[in-house]
Amino acid sequence: ETSEEESKRQIEALKKEFIEIKQRDMEKLREDFELRRQEELAKVEKQTQMEREKHARELEERWEALKQTQEQLQRELKAKKEIHNQIEELKGSIRVCCRVRPMSKKELNQGSA
Repeated sequence: ETSEEESKRQIEALKKEFIEIKQRDMEKLREDFELRRQEELAKVEKQTQMEREKHARELEERWEALKQTQEQLQRELKAKKEIHNQIEELKGSIRVCCRVRPMSKKELNQGSA
């Protein structure tokens, strides 16, 4: 009976040792998993930050291009207005130069045309 009891104790000790080893392995797996998860999370955060910075640069470039286009449009509108005013002034000058007065009674009586 002592050998049977001894065998039971050895089996129990082996079970206990197995359970402890299994728990240590599980803990090690959890730690490894958490470490990998943190590394992947850091990678994703870095990639996300890089993408944000890239988009911010693109937006800034587009904003600058839009401002330049807007400034060019303002210059073009001003030039158009100046040209329009010059044309209107020239039309007025032409009208003044070509103004024809009606014939006077004297001219009508003389028959000049």
